[in-house]
Amino acid sequence: MKSTLLIALFFPLLTMARTEICPDLAPTQIAPQFESNVKFNKKKGIYTYKYTLTNLPEAAVPVWKFSIEADSSPIGLTAAKGWENGGFDRENHEITWNYNAVGAPLRPGKTVSGFTIESKNPPQLVRVFVDGDVTDVPTVKFDNDEDEINADVIPCVGYFKGERNRDQVTSVVTGPALNRTEVVMRVKKSKEALWVGNPTDVPELSLSPLDEGALDLVIFDGKGVDVSQIKLTSLELGTGRAKINPSKVVIRSGFAEPRDTAAFAHVKKNPGNYLKVEFNIQDLHLRCNADKALFLSGTFDDGKELFGAVVIKSVDCNDKNFAPEAARQRSNRK
Repeated sequence: MKSTLLIALFFPLLTMARTEICPDLAPTQIAPQFESNVKFNKKKGIYTYKYTLTNLPEAAVPVWKFSIEADSSPIGLTAAKGWENGGFDRENHEITWNYNAVGAPLRPGKTVSGFTIESKNPPQLVRVFVDGDVTDVPTVKFDNDEDEINADVIPCVGYFKGERNRDQVTSVVTGPALNRTEVVMRVKKSKEALWVGNPTDVPELSLSPLDEGALDLVIFDGKGVDVSQIKLTSLELGTGRAKINPSKVVIRSGFAEPRDTAAFAHVKKNPGNYLKVEFNIQDLHLRCNADKALFLSGTFDDGKELFGAVVIKSVDCNDKNFAPEAARQRSNRK
């Protein structure tokens, strides 16, 4: 009886031991870049969004799929040659394209155009998700010599798991508006002077999972935006949904701190108050080579959702800077 009990207690320990076998390439080792163009047919009341996707030469793997955040089915949808429409995914709130059997994934240094969306929704910043094409997936080798292929159970460098599209590269493009208010925002590291953040321009702010310290963020008054009506406790930034430091909240008028003139043209056109808040960079839970933009979410006092975004420079994944993410993934599996 004692022998049986000891075996029963010891067996779970055996099954938990494993060796992680990681591939050389990860799906996040891509370098997507978008060009977008919007035209409005006043007679029909329809916006046409056209996209060109480039996988820059520094990428290590091809792109096989990309999706644009959406909350309604488009009126029309076309795909580039060799690609096919995945259509509108109501559950995941996105419009998707992927290459078909006849076509080929978008290899490093190549460009493909011909993706279009027709919608009655006006232009707004939306999230875009891009996925790399790899032949290998992580393998878990257990002590009893049983191999299991399951990318969900292993934090290999460059593999991210969790909520929807957590394993894909994210950025921002102009697309059909969702039911939320877009805010104009700029960011900087607290110890630096220059505010940056034209949402879809060349990224000027470099952020790494290893960075420490604080990140300052400003939101400006504008069309449909009164910063004094923002519910401060609702603000969340980055993959980690970081919360603000309550002791660093400032609402003022006449933004006059050092800034890039082009990036702050909005301030001259829309003079008014601005809201300045601070986030802990470590709380952002930045993903190496995957977070190409910082996303801000929150609500106004009346419950209306707000959304903001700025593009950032990210660093390539390696054992060192991926360690914080791997630790979180391991912790989540316990």
